Amino acid sequence: MSSEWDDDDIGYGRPPRWTRFEKGCSGNPKGRPKKPKESPPVSSVLPDSAADRALRKELDRSIRVTDAKGTKEVTMAEAIVRAQVTKAAQGHVPAIRDVRRAQRELEKVEAERARLAAEQAAEEAIERKQMRETVFKYMCNLKEKQIFAWEEAARAGLAEPDQPWPHPEDIHLNAENQSYNIRGPYDAEHALDYRFYQALRDKHFVETIIWMRARGKTAKAKASFYVTLMGIFDTLLPNRWALGCSGFDFMATVFLQMPLKFLREHLERAEQKVRLLTPDRHRQPIKLSEFYPMINKCMKPYLKKMGYVSYAQFEVAWEDTGGKPPWPKGS
Repeated sequence: MSSEWDDDDIGYGRPPRWTRFEKGCSGNPKGRPKKPKESPPVSSVLPDSAADRALRKELDRSIRVTDAKGTKEVTMAEAIVRAQVTKAAQGHVPAIRDVRRAQRELEKVEAERARLAAEQAAEEAIERKQMRETVFKYMCNLKEKQIFAWEEAARAGLAEPDQPWPHPEDIHLNAENQSYNIRGPYDAEHALDYRFYQALRDKHFVETIIWMRARGKTAKAKASFYVTLMGIFDTLLPNRWALGCSGFDFMATVFLQMPLKFLREHLERAEQKVRLLTPDRHRQPIKLSEFYPMINKCMKPYLKKMGYVSYAQFEVAWEDTGGKPPWPKGS
């Protein structure tokens, strides 16, 4: 008696009986899938003939036309339209009919183009809104994460967490328009730049105090010069590092009471710190710096009184004179 497991009943095209479909039952009830219909190439649907190319060449050809506004160059296609519209304006009935028909077609095309542009603008606005919401949500979560990390570090007696940047106080969120701003470093390498800005701010602060204490025709101009530089770098710093107006007033009151010898020693230490913290990319002329436009704009009013047209020109004079450029003689 033959069994459904008999080897002699199994072979190519003869699977075991227990795996076969019953009689009248197809293994593919939906039938063989149809092959996708291939689209004919564009060149076969819209062939490019020599006559088409010649017509396009002639329509694109430039010619000179003269009208009430003078002579100018236009394409041949523009010249034909101008001639047709002019003829219609003169009362030529066939020209009027052709121009009106072309006008209606043009209005349809422009209306469709405007509709598509409005739809595209609406889609892009939705995408921008979704992206803004996504980024804002991410920044909110990041701030919460950094707050927790700093709190955990404090509880563990650490100066800072393993990943301190950005500092949560440097992340400024605006829930009303779902925007954010990071005023401060966002990673360890970026933090080195901010320490450099802080060192420059401190150096210019001491220079300001020294020239506020000095007497002479150029002292006031130099004090104004250095206090402006100090303000520029102070505004780059995070709020928790910045002096601001109130901080400057308080520190100036203290430093103005100190001996000049102490101030000069303090300035030497500040200059040394700047040299140590200067990143390689900042060891270049100020005109190549990313901050040149801002520095030049802020310093221009003071430099103009000295006869300089830009901060870059002042920098050249500074280098050429070994740090002793010409200063204004008046107060």
